[in-house]
Amino acid sequence: MKSKLVSIREKYHLQLKELHFVVKNFDTDSKEMFTERMQNISTECTSDMIKFANDIMCESVKALITPCDFSPCDFSAIAIGSLAKGEATPYSDLEYLFLVKEKSPELLQYFEQLALTSYFLIGSLGETTLEYMDIRELSGWFKDFALSGFKIDGLQKKAGNIPTGNGRRRMKNHFIVMPDELKSRYTDVLDNPDANQALQGDLTSMLKFSAIIYNYGDTANEMHEGFVALWRHATLQKRGKI
Repeated sequence: MKSKLVSIREKYHLQLKELHFVVKNFDTDSKEMFTERMQNISTECTSDMIKFANDIMCESVKALITPCDFSPCDFSAIAIGSLAKGEATPYSDLEYLFLVKEKSPELLQYFEQLALTSYFLIGSLGETTLEYMDIRELSGWFKDFALSGFKIDGLQKKAGNIPTGNGRRRMKNHFIVMPDELKSRYTDVLDNPDANQALQGDLTSMLKFSAIIYNYGDTANEMHEGFVALWRHATLQKRGKI
C-alpha cells in the first residue's frame, strides 16, 4: 500500500514539474492552458486516490475476521470532502461514511470494526501523527517525528468525518447511516442550517459531494444513487428552481 501511494505521488510530482515553465513564463495566453491543465491533473489525481481508498477498504474487509455464518448487509463506503469534490491530492486526508441497508447491534459492531481496521491500515503507512489522533493518554510521552501525510480525518473536536466519529459520545457512529437517515439529516439541515444540527457546520455542504469508494452487495450502488437524486431535488427546490 505504501509503494502504491509513493507511485501516485511521483506521478503527480512529475506532472507538476512539467508545468514549471508555464508558471515561470506566466502570461495571458498561458493562463487558460495552465488552469485547464491543473484541473485535469486534479481530476486525474482524485480518481487515483479513490482507487487507492478502494484498495484500503478491500484490504480492510479481507483483514476483518468474522464468524463463518456472518455476512454484512449491503453497504457502500462513500467519500466526502475533497475526494468527493474532485480536489484531492496524494496528501489529502480521508473522510468517509458507511451507507448501510440495515442496522442491528451485530451489524453496527461489524461496521465499527471495519472502520477501525481501515484506520489502523492507514496508520500503518506511517503518516499519521499521534497528535493528530488526539490520544490524550500518550500526550507528552513520545516525540512524534512522523510527517503528516495521507491519513483519516482524525479524532480532534473539529474533525472526525469518519464512520466512528470524533470520539465524543454524541458523534459515535455518526456516519454509519441508512439511506433514510442520511436523507432526513440532509433535508433537516437544508431547511434549518443550524451548526448545532451538523458536524461543526453545515452538513449539507459536506454531503453535497460524494463519491463511492467501495460497494458490497447488489443494492449498494442503488442506495447511493437514491441519496444523490434526493439532495439534487431538495437543493433545487430550496433555490426555487422547481
